[in-house]
Amino acid sequence: MDIENTGWDAGWKNNPVNINPWAVEASNTIEAKAGHIYKVSFKAKASKKKYGYVAFGTDIVTDQATGATLTPYDQAPIEMSDDATNQIITLGTTDKTYTFTFTNWVSAKEIKTSIMLGAFNAQYDYAGNSVSDIITEKEANWNGTVVVSDFTITDKGLNPEFVVEPPKPTQPSQPSQPSQPSQPSKPAVTPGNNNGGNNQPAVTKPVAKKLARVAKVKAKNNKAKTVKVTWRKVASAKKYEVKVGNKTYTAKKATLTVKKLKKGKTYKIKVRAKATGFKTGAWSKTVKVKIKK
Repeated sequence: MDIENTGWDAGWKNNPVNINPWAVEASNTIEAKAGHIYKVSFKAKASKKKYGYVAFGTDIVTDQATGATLTPYDQAPIEMSDDATNQIITLGTTDKTYTFTFTNWVSAKEIKTSIMLGAFNAQYDYAGNSVSDIITEKEANWNGTVVVSDFTITDKGLNPEFVVEPPKPTQPSQPSQPSQPSQPSKPAVTPGNNNGGNNQPAVTKPVAKKLARVAKVKAKNNKAKTVKVTWRKVASAKKYEVKVGNKTYTAKKATLTVKKLKKGKTYKIKVRAKATGFKTGAWSKTVKVKIKK
């Protein structure tokens, strides 16, 4: 897509002022199944550095005035992989692959994926959290070309933790004659159609457990411009986010080696655990390492 000008918008009425890249958007909507796991993946690049925000919505409207909708994963975490470490993404001039995996806990009939490419004229996200480590400089009045390719949404099947409650009959059984045994009446609704007539089963969504805080973080500068970070493995964790200075990396094991660091600079490092179906663990204590080699 050729973008002439993204403008300069932001959430000016909020404190702190947050990003609001609504002006340019590419979206895709699919039919969804309750409790199923969905994997969204795509490649993207731009003619020059460009920020984007990957949002997920549903057909369940939470605010009629603004048109805001419920996210399919509700309060559960999203699993991010490949080059995705946050819903805010940074496009470069070569293709990067962004992958997001989540469960349709809210039983939405439709799931909408939006790649928002408007202005990023703030360094706080929608929740008011600082993202200055990702948006290192504010971006306004951007112009150029963005290419999104290999966009896929894969249904990975029903999440085994998703619980479906069977519908209950709305009327008690009535005897046809005093001398005859009672006959149960038929339920007033058909199975899977007791949620306000929207053909979705009643759902009990399990409360996501929070992963433990990462401990025993160590960082060593054993090689030139390189730091090796190690930490104690967290039970049930599938991956880890490792923040080294202003950059965030992803690791599947309890170790990560980061190269091309600046000699003489001191880096702050912290780690947290992540897994689908669990709340993201708290950041570890921050450790510091000076690159002497």
